Amino acid sequence: MIKFIYYIFFDIKASFFFKVKYFLEKIIKYPIIIINKIFKLNIKLPYLFKKDFIIENWDWKFVVKAKSWNDYMISTANEYNFREYFLKINEWKIFLDIGSHIWKWSVMLVNKKNITSYCFEPNPETFKYLKENIDLNNLSNKVFPFNYWISNIEWKMNFHMHPQSAMSWLISVSDLDKFEKNNVVNVKIIDIDTFICANNLQINNIDLVKIDVEGFEENVIDWMKKLLMNCSDNLKIICEITSSDKNKIIEKICSYWFNYKPIWEQDFYFFKNNFYEK
Repeated sequence: MIKFIYYIFFDIKASFFFKVKYFLEKIIKYPIIIINKIFKLNIKLPYLFKKDFIIENWDWKFVVKAKSWNDYMISTANEYNFREYFLKINEWKIFLDIGSHIWKWSVMLVNKKNITSYCFEPNPETFKYLKENIDLNNLSNKVFPFNYWISNIEWKMNFHMHPQSAMSWLISVSDLDKFEKNNVVNVKIIDIDTFICANNLQINNIDLVKIDVEGFEENVIDWMKKLLMNCSDNLKIICEITSSDKNKIIEKICSYWFNYKPIWEQDFYFFKNNFYEK
């Protein structure tokens, strides 16, 4: 909470009125979200921002979707820890951002480092914001977005888009009737090893992989074996593990000669040869 307050009032460039308005919206909304979840209610959330707006700090700026309970700001403790890890690592060449959302890490890193980023975001609406924010920061020559879900084979799969956020997740055919049809889309899927080959990327130049795929971590890892087996010792992996079998995912990544360090609850930092940037 302290970091969140600091971010709102000291890190972003906006009027004091805007900051207070944004802060109040967050404070009011989250108790209602919790109540709705616990008691299975549908209390409408208050939105003080009726239109999309642009947030800017000293390094970057981006478009934020209005009327969304899941905002796009780096505003939680775990994301602050992510940022600290990202910004203190030097000499990167290629960053694979798997589950890139609207850009956060790619734009932030490319602005700070001499690095090329390949972003993978399957949600069509979120992908639209991702491209907008890349253009807004004039980084279209260094950040390359792809509207793909990373998995094992090239096919299309059902994907649920939450109507009040940019969050989304895969759903099975048997569960289709549980979701509104207008919130379900097909997404194109490709495995990461095929992507690397098709785009003539040098595996030794891939220095960072970020994985944030809402429970499908094992699926992604299983189909980037060539990268993990042939990568340089410089490769770092930052992975949010929401799978029910967290230890299995950790063991699978470590089987490729990685060590790891917890960042925050579900978030882990993997590195090779006992090397860790302090």
